[in-house]
Amino acid sequence: MSRANIAYNSAIIAHNNNNNNTPTEMDQVRVQAEQLRIEAQVVRKKVSEVSKDLIEYCEKEKPHDMLVSGPQDNHNPFQEKKSCAIL
Repeated sequence: MSRANIAYNSAIIAHNNNNNNTPTEMDQVRVQAEQLRIEAQVVRKKVSEVSKDLIEYCEKEKPHDMLVSGPQDNHNPFQEKKSCAIL
């Protein structure tokens, strides 16, 4: 169940509460329990595994990253124009 569904269910619970807009404590606990069930199903990985993958990705993409390699001279709009000035 997605977060949108949880929000929708919360709205229905609140509406069904004798048309009162404040959900009861039990309704809030149900919504929280549903959210915890969703979060319990999330697949978790060890940081050591994920960090290796991240390092590999960064190394692979390094040549294309402008913040690491910098712009090429012919694509740099901020580079001063080279001109010959004879004094």
